[in-house]
Amino acid sequence: MTHISNRQNKKYSWIDVIRTAGAFFIILIHVSEAYLDLNKSIDLVNWTSVVFWNSIPRTGVPLFIAVSGYVLLEKDGAIGKRIYNLLTPLAFWSLFYFLLALVLSAKSNPDFVKQLFTKSLLGISAFAPHLWFLYMLLGLYISLPLSRLLFRHLDEQGTALLCVAFVSNSLVYHITSVWNLFTGEQVESFYSSGLGWGNIYFGYFLLPKLIIDKKYFKIKDTYLWIGAVVSTLLVFSLTLASSLKLGYFTKIWEDPPSIFILIQTFSIMLLLSRSENKIQEIFDKFVSLRKIVEISSRHALGIYAIHYFFVKLISYGINLTSWQQQSHDFLWLSIFSISILVWLLSVSMSIVASKNVLLSRIF
Repeated sequence: MTHISNRQNKKYSWIDVIRTAGAFFIILIHVSEAYLDLNKSIDLVNWTSVVFWNSIPRTGVPLFIAVSGYVLLEKDGAIGKRIYNLLTPLAFWSLFYFLLALVLSAKSNPDFVKQLFTKSLLGISAFAPHLWFLYMLLGLYISLPLSRLLFRHLDEQGTALLCVAFVSNSLVYHITSVWNLFTGEQVESFYSSGLGWGNIYFGYFLLPKLIIDKKYFKIKDTYLWIGAVVSTLLVFSLTLASSLKLGYFTKIWEDPPSIFILIQTFSIMLLLSRSENKIQEIFDKFVSLRKIVEISSRHALGIYAIHYFFVKLISYGINLTSWQQQSHDFLWLSIFSISILVWLLSVSMSIVASKNVLLSRIF
């Protein structure tokens, strides 16, 4: 299920790095989410570790979107073919997780089975929340003609206005989300209808290519490093502080519309795009590392699709919740270790599946 040009991978090693890191970041998020309901049963140190592993890698999805836009905006390939190539894995994984949810929940939670039929869309449910990305990606494919038109014709002033709109969109999200969360009131905004989310994803898809290739904004590496580090620390500290004050976990500081995630994503992408020669030098010294990164990058979407199955499989196989409660002293290590295991299983499955003509269509 490699829907992004491999030709670009060979030319830009930093894109391989971002895809590999993005895939692992998303696995870290989903593994750590299994611990979020333990906030009242574990001490502050261990709760801090849970929040750390859940908040630090939150750039995973925005980086995936940004890299997809960077590659696809440069080419004039047939959009219909890309949409068709995405529909097959989209339909398969939706049905796969839908049936898996039925099998695992039929006896233990009849109400959940009812919800699957009445509220879910082909498996997009509490059991497989990660599939929203594939549907979002389909929407971005459909918008490619508009994205390519803007990329070709936007000048420096037009790009600046688009950046202002993007940042303003993010600020609206923060103001309304923080107000709603801490006051208990519900202020309606375009995020309530999903329009704001669509604008954010479109911005992640279009702007990195404009900023990197056309070089309208010359930001020094020092400022980018400061932005990346400070925004990362703010996401973690604000998420931790909010969860302690509210008594439950909140994602308002770490969701894609967050201004801090925006700064993180663009800082990381700009820094890596400027480090192509350094990355190549590292890969020349460590050939095995290059192979691992390239393989993981090539199968990034397959890893994304299958990893949640392994997260659930491990949870059911070792009764993860019970095990977590008995392993509080090892939360820092256990979350990371399980994530490594899930990543290895997902990569292995994607590689094996790619050898088969039919399975390669869905991985």
